[in-house]
Amino acid sequence: MAHDQAVDEYESLPPPNGIVDLVLTRIEQAFIVIGALAIFALMMTAVFQVVSRLLFNSPIRGYIDYVEQSSALLAFMGVAYAEHIGAHIRMEFVPQLLSRRWRDAIEIFGIVVALVVIGILVYATWFSFYRAFTLGDSTMDIELPVWPSKLVVPVSLGLLWLRLLLSLFRYGRDIWAGRTRTVVAA
Repeated sequence: MAHDQAVDEYESLPPPNGIVDLVLTRIEQAFIVIGALAIFALMMTAVFQVVSRLLFNSPIRGYIDYVEQSSALLAFMGVAYAEHIGAHIRMEFVPQLLSRRWRDAIEIFGIVVALVVIGILVYATWFSFYRAFTLGDSTMDIELPVWPSKLVVPVSLGLLWLRLLLSLFRYGRDIWAGRTRTVVAA
């Protein structure tokens, strides 16, 4: 039954619309796989940590550093894909009372605001990564380099920015053509 549900969810995803959407979708899916593998690796590391501490009284050296560095993978790798499938939280109560034109205006306004905010975050987090990379910043316990986890943030947010930009173009195209656009709601 779980397999059937997974297949149904996959088939309900919006189909790629053009080459740009296809490329973004494939990159988002790769990010999801990397994030899922990071979650699995973190779970296995936690199991080994508990077992080695219990049986051998010897914890994994630098366990906290590994958890801290993997948190960026867990938090950011799926953000663009969540936007793509509409898995974000939406407030639909007030917009459903408005006319179609006002709902479209609110949706476009929200996307533009998100583009500005995400753009600022990409810019700021890129410099955080660059500073960590050039200074050779590392964790305190096992001196694990922190720049890879800091690079995940601007790259993932950049992918989200591209997804939002594509959504804005699609929205504008649909409005220009006079088609009604259905917003994906989770």
